[in-house]
Amino acid sequence: MVSYPLPEYKKEAQIINYEFRAVPEANKVVYDIDFYGNIGEFQGVSNGGLVSGSPTFRNIARFTDDGSVNITQGINTVWDLTITNASDQLQNAVLFDAAINMFEMNNGNVSGIAVVGTNEGSTYLRMLAETIQRPALVNSLRISSETMADVFSLGIIQIQKKNASGQTMTYPIITSNYDTPFQFQRAMMDVNHTITLDSTTSITIRMPPNSNVKIALLITQNQ
Repeated sequence: MVSYPLPEYKKEAQIINYEFRAVPEANKVVYDIDFYGNIGEFQGVSNGGLVSGSPTFRNIARFTDDGSVNITQGINTVWDLTITNASDQLQNAVLFDAAINMFEMNNGNVSGIAVVGTNEGSTYLRMLAETIQRPALVNSLRISSETMADVFSLGIIQIQKKNASGQTMTYPIITSNYDTPFQFQRAMMDVNHTITLDSTTSITIRMPPNSNVKIALLITQNQ
């Protein structure tokens, strides 16, 4: 396997996050760069070259040791949430499902759970309203907390969709599958899983007692 040296970033780029990640079954090392703008020449990648992205949209460049480059462009917004469990008990935090929870007390959560939108000039209620107007395509979830133990404690995230006839589809996201020893920010985990977030989609997170986590939803487009 190849170990990449750090790239030479160009000044017009804003680097958000970068990580090395081993892919043993493919005998590869993956090098992910999360950025705005141009990230310039990369050393240690056989085809190198200039990698460009929109200066206002978020982009992800993925390099592998065989020289291939794949770029996901156009992450046009990020929704930032802070979720707190102020109780002494394990509680579920239910996010979104705006068709129901927008009109419920505490947006469908029990009293010990608080969900706060932390984007400047916006609120969690505005995010709920937007999913009613137009679904959002979530490219990945970025989970962070004070310690990695808090991130791991979330365990399984449940995604549920329900239609008007009452049919429900639920599927789990096992967060530990996304942990990597090559992640530089140790109290952070990127869950690279695509979710179409509409008004009937809920995200349920198991919150340990007296815990606090931040979740950033990286949205590539509003449909």
